[in-house]
Amino acid sequence: MQKKLSQKRRSPGKKIWKAHLQAWRKSGLNGMEYCRQHTLSYHAFNYWKKKYHRPAPPDISLVRVPAKRVMPAAGLNGSGSPLKIEVANRFKVEVRDGFSPQTLLSLISTLERC
Repeated sequence: MQKKLSQKRRSPGKKIWKAHLQAWRKSGLNGMEYCRQHTLSYHAFNYWKKKYHRPAPPDISLVRVPAKRVMPAAGLNGSGSPLKIEVANRFKVEVRDGFSPQTLLSLISTLERC
């Protein structure tokens, strides 16, 4: 009697390669040398390495910028349209009438640390 597709035994490759990749990382060897010493296919090693490679998460921390709700005041720049600030092609800030100067200073200080 033929087994159904869902009943077929899965290849143990996944578990074996995960164990090899862990051992390789701890070994200090380059991939090719590790494969030579363990008689592994270097091509398969690279396939599984790419498949399970997880890049380290970036070192990011969030900074709380305090903000107060401020009623709009007339005449920030005389035209009623927002001021647009661009910092070194990295950040764009739009400041509308009634902005909080302290919040803007906090924002600029935070952006300078980035």
